Amino acid sequence: MPVKTIVEPELHDGELLQISFEKRALRMKVRDLDGLDRVMYVTGLLNMRLDNLRETNTIFDVVVYSGTDCPAN
Repeated sequence: MPVKTIVEPELHDGELLQISFEKRALRMKVRDLDGLDRVMYVTGLLNMRLDNLRETNTIFDVVVYSGTDCPAN
């Protein structure tokens, strides 16, 4: 079960522009529906699942799991 689905900023149908790692943190540059470029940082990351990428890198949703709530797949 997800701990948190990111709803602010609105990223559904937004665009994933870049993924990188900086100083032990995941950095994701995204463009929201208003066309604003935003940077999200995730620290303390042990595992990451990024799937269903398509040609346009359109974001369906961003879900954050924690501890035993993380799905096996």
